[in-house]
Amino acid sequence: MVNLGEIYFEDWGPGWTSLGLTVLFGVVLAKQTYGLIRAQKSLRTRILVTGSRGKSGTVRLLHAMLLANGIAAYSKVTGTTAAELLPDGTEKPTIRHGAAGIPEMKSAMLRSRRVGATFGVFESMAITPKLIELVDRIVRPQIGVIPTIRLDHTEEEGSDELEIASNILYSVRRCRDVFTAVEQPEIIARYKEMSKEFGFRVHFVSPSDDQPKIPGQHKTNVALAIAISEHLGLSSKDWMKKSTLEPEANIFHRYDHDGKVLELYDISSANDPQSAKEAFESLVIDQDRLVIPVVVSRWERPQRGVIFSSVFTEYEPIVFKIGTQKRGNKDYGECPGNCVPLRLNNTISMRSLLKFIDSKLQQNPTPNITLVLFENVHHPTADRLRKLFQTHAKTLEQVS
Repeated sequence: MVNLGEIYFEDWGPGWTSLGLTVLFGVVLAKQTYGLIRAQKSLRTRILVTGSRGKSGTVRLLHAMLLANGIAAYSKVTGTTAAELLPDGTEKPTIRHGAAGIPEMKSAMLRSRRVGATFGVFESMAITPKLIELVDRIVRPQIGVIPTIRLDHTEEEGSDELEIASNILYSVRRCRDVFTAVEQPEIIARYKEMSKEFGFRVHFVSPSDDQPKIPGQHKTNVALAIAISEHLGLSSKDWMKKSTLEPEANIFHRYDHDGKVLELYDISSANDPQSAKEAFESLVIDQDRLVIPVVVSRWERPQRGVIFSSVFTEYEPIVFKIGTQKRGNKDYGECPGNCVPLRLNNTISMRSLLKFIDSKLQQNPTPNITLVLFENVHHPTADRLRKLFQTHAKTLEQVS
């Protein structure tokens, strides 16, 4: 028989608190799930853009095309510069506290309903196939878009282009239609096989000579936007003027010091070796400049630094490397012999940067120099380098 006098009700506090928090969490989760389902239903057409390159540009082009056709479209850009593109044609930057995450996509879906959108275009910020599939479940797109497949994110996506392409397409296999501009014959063959296996339609798109030329937008992305507009039965004319560009997409900085010129071109969106090489070769750089690429190697993607550095070996005498070549205890090898580590203490001031460059070039006098920065994520040294030029140099528009 229980003696109530021996029961201490004050000891029940932690248990009741835990139970209350659990119930509260369940209520919040149920509310979010219900809101997400309502958002999915309010968007009669949902498009998810993923792949290696061209995602942000394709999202912006599709948004412009939808607005030009009088459609209330909401689009989410999650690339180097995250932003929301609203139905009234305005753009709202996404304020991030830390790195991008899946909750950002859930929030975007909920906001699309609040702003009254009927079409939604979303860029997947996920890298690994499992996370891309999770984003696919959040958006539940009818249309998937894979602009290109390049050798990137090898630690997460696959060891070669075919494996990367297969993993990404598998992640969006629930779409009714998939549009892609891949050119590799083996990937095209694999995509045709997967379309039959999983029951979706795959549309292969290639740029044409007579398609509109939109300044700042790649011809492949334009071709995809036109193909999707035709698929939706919309007009693909008279929408170019509504297309937006990534902020600072055509900006570089020039610093004059004692009659010498030091420039910085920031090509932050070049994520794979081929794109980096194309972007590098497309720069308009004066002939009297000595060009030095600056490559950022991320701790979770150490192979990237090695691959990127090898792209520039044949072009330049040295390459500045920021970051590590290791992931945990696994060493992916040193970058080529012309690689020189650039550290935070070398970017304390313009004077320290110039002194460091002088010591590595060992030339007298030091020539005019152009630094080309490849960084699609934040790194303290790269951020400091960028800040130096933003603060002390003249910001100019790149003429291409």
